Amino acid sequence: MKKYSVDPKIFWEKKILKWEEGRYSLKRGAKDSLLESSANFLSNSLRFRMEMAIDLLRPHIEGKRVVELGCGSGLLTKLLIDAKVQSYLGIDITESAISLARQRSKINGLNARASFKVGSINSLRLPPADIYFSLGLLDWLTDEQLSSLFTNTMKADFLHSFSEKRISLSQFLHKLYVQLAYGKRTGGYIPRYFSIDEIKRLSIKKTQRPFFII
Repeated sequence: MKKYSVDPKIFWEKKILKWEEGRYSLKRGAKDSLLESSANFLSNSLRFRMEMAIDLLRPHIEGKRVVELGCGSGLLTKLLIDAKVQSYLGIDITESAISLARQRSKINGLNARASFKVGSINSLRLPPADIYFSLGLLDWLTDEQLSSLFTNTMKADFLHSFSEKRISLSQFLHKLYVQLAYGKRTGGYIPRYFSIDEIKRLSIKKTQRPFFII
């Protein structure tokens, strides 16, 4: 397993809740730098990704067991429960995010069908499910972790977003932001970009089934 100069769990414990608030709620914290404020403002693709995920999942999840990998604080939980899933399980590496997700679930009266676990791809045995999905998680996994993920979920349907490798101004700006914000101090623990062929190779090798890329 690749070694970084930062523990991914510690990295996300410090980052995830503030990141969610800024990227999805566009709330500026008192200590936010110009760099972070600009990143929040320019994160339309992340907000669109959440909306698109629900639109894609909704026709297929009624009465199904759904597991979200890298769920953060469970921002999509209520929408999935409203779509009449049989059950929803959110899994995330960060205890702070899972704690908040549980609080929100309780406040919204979702505990009968929603639950949450702290765990990582490496350490947690994934429970049986009809559908697994993740938004952005693949960008942070090594080839070994991706292989494990596809192996452990091969019998279920899945929906995973990933950052496609391409030449574009937006991707250049994102790479620049990553290096300026945290890339130098994490020892290479930064998001990855994949070509479609790379994702197909990693997935089909393990699942032995066709899939579609949108």
